[in-house]
Amino acid sequence: MDPFRIVKLAGDKLTAVRCRLQRERAGRRGTKNGPLRQGRRVLLKTEALRADKQKERAARLLDDPANTALRLTHGAYRKIVRCYAQEDKRKGRGIALGFRSLDNYVTRSLLHTGGFRHAIQAHL
Repeated sequence: MDPFRIVKLAGDKLTAVRCRLQRERAGRRGTKNGPLRQGRRVLLKTEALRADKQKERAARLLDDPANTALRLTHGAYRKIVRCYAQEDKRKGRGIALGFRSLDNYVTRSLLHTGGFRHAIQAHL
């Protein structure tokens, strides 16, 4: 499976746990001013990229004893993101980010990794 998809699935599970906790507490979806609703994007953001206010909001959410399931899921999500972030640095991913066309993305990735060598050498 593609690392991007694995990180996305982990993020989706984190969001599902957050939504489930909100429904259990209020019996419905959260309001825009609710703490779980306001923390939805903060929890998916890498800690190094969070502003001070976002760090405080995440700490409040994760330190709340009622959010044990959220804390455990967030810990697993962070481990997955950290694992694949290190893998991306080693593999040189991101060299083709910004292309809107999938064909251009694939072509740039193959050029970077040497995937076209065999085709080019055959023509020479």
